[in-house]
Amino acid sequence: MGGKVQVTHLRPVYRRGRGGVTQGWDEVVDEVACPLYVNGELFTEFLCLPVDLDCLAVGHLALAGRLGDPADILELAVAPGGKEIRVRLGEKTAPAGPPPRAAVRVSADEILDLAAQLPVMSGLFRRTGGVHTAGLAAGSRLLFFFEDTGRHNALDKVYGRCLREGIPTADKVLLFSGRATAKVIEKVRRMGVPVLVSRAATTTLALDLAAAAGLTLVGFARPDRLNVYTHPERVAGLCFPAP
Repeated sequence: MGGKVQVTHLRPVYRRGRGGVTQGWDEVVDEVACPLYVNGELFTEFLCLPVDLDCLAVGHLALAGRLGDPADILELAVAPGGKEIRVRLGEKTAPAGPPPRAAVRVSADEILDLAAQLPVMSGLFRRTGGVHTAGLAAGSRLLFFFEDTGRHNALDKVYGRCLREGIPTADKVLLFSGRATAKVIEKVRRMGVPVLVSRAATTTLALDLAAAAGLTLVGFARPDRLNVYTHPERVAGLCFPAP
């Protein structure tokens, strides 16, 4: 995503292999320091991919408890090149609680299909290996995805688009390339997404939080295997072979 904005540059590199040393060029993903100002005051500074910064700002403010309703945004301006983001909020904006989760079920085969899409949907990752990916799916159908150098930024961008476009999250599946840590689980809980499918590992604290929050956590998702750690009742087709 990100339209025609350039998000990589070629940098010189020396490569050393078994056959010796070669000199060439490597495509490296761009990362910028982008301050976010809210009502004229510095709120935070992102280290991020310089695209989709409007979604990044909205999602981050909502998940940080600073924004309750996107209608409270009076102005949102992104400087060219991701130099800064400025947001003006109304005085009455207040944090909103997570939306109630729907009684959604997804089949194990649908999750395997999604796991097959996750590593290939990002051409930028295939070229550089330098970004995390997060996407939203309905069943086994990928709706959209975002990339960023920061894994939390990718999640913020997903939620920001949902808020800006009125996309419900309570019946969706969230795909994620990074580790499902406790901070990631907390973000997903606030987003109201009932199922998180991660390609990577998780932690004990994350599992405790996911279980308490009623979140189905799938880890190590691959096209041929997956681990369901919490609330397996949402995953159809989990059955043990007969002895």
